Amino acid sequence: MPVVTLGGVFIQVTNLEQSIKYYTEVLGFRARGIEDWGNGERGATLFFDEPQGKPLVTLAEAARVPAAERPLFNLQCTDIEAMHKQMREAGHPVSELVQWDSEWNRHLHFDLHDPDGNPINLIQVQRKQK
Repeated sequence: MPVVTLGGVFIQVTNLEQSIKYYTEVLGFRARGIEDWGNGERGATLFFDEPQGKPLVTLAEAARVPAAERPLFNLQCTDIEAMHKQMREAGHPVSELVQWDSEWNRHLHFDLHDPDGNPINLIQVQRKQK
């Protein structure tokens, strides 16, 4: 049975409602609602498109878990400079905008953190002309 796609990334959060609000209002995800997973566990699956689309991120409520030191995923953006300015003006702590080039691509990115301190990398990748 071959793997066909990434099913989603699980992020542990301490306050599910607060995290849903952050990921939907700040980053533009859509949530279909809170799911009861049994045994007192809850979660929420987030999408970029309609809830019938493929899930991207699942928020899993948990006791405090230390945030990762580096982002576990990045989100592709189309106008990273405008996004950086918008996040900064809205008062969200963000890293500096960083550019680096590989042989194939130009990368422009920055990091921000969710309410639990989980780092999220926002990036714009442009293919270099050969």
